Amino acid sequence: HGWKIRIQHDWQLNIDTTYSEGGERQHFLTMRRPLPENDRWFWAWWKNDVEDISFLDEEWINAKRDSLTRQWIRGTRDSSYVTTEYGRPVETESFRLNGYLAYETLGTWRMTHDAMGGPFANLTVYDEQNDRLFLLEFGQFAPKYNKRRFVRQFRTMLRTFTADSTWSGTLTLTGIAEEH
Repeated sequence: HGWKIRIQHDWQLNIDTTYSEGGERQHFLTMRRPLPENDRWFWAWWKNDVEDISFLDEEWINAKRDSLTRQWIRGTRDSSYVTTEYGRPVETESFRLNGYLAYETLGTWRMTHDAMGGPFANLTVYDEQNDRLFLLEFGQFAPKYNKRRFVRQFRTMLRTFTADSTWSGTLTLTGIAEEH
């Protein structure tokens, strides 16, 4: 896929797809780490040939996140999906990550039509050299646990992100793409 992120060994690939939206090719991948009473997930969306990022701001990031989670991160009921809980603070900061323009968004999610919610950590990255835009996110549902240490772990894993469009890799058991 042309990017890497370091995660624990026991995450399971759930969805890996390429699709068209508005006539443009986009990519989406999800992984889960289901543990008793501590369900965690990671998802990544990316798009190639993005030369103009003048649209990229906190509002766009949140709208894109919500549209992706509505489509891909579904609940057990047909009408349920993950969305941002805007009744609580949602904070976005921009910074440079390994030379990339990056935005980190932290907040909470909720499940529509169900009584579920939890924290999320999102990283939006623009790879200017290769004209690629990425959204990467970790989320968790674990009502019995304090989430602070998990959010720290999510933020740390997100910061291991690197991209190179010349890589074509496969997922390994370590969660790191192998270069071919």
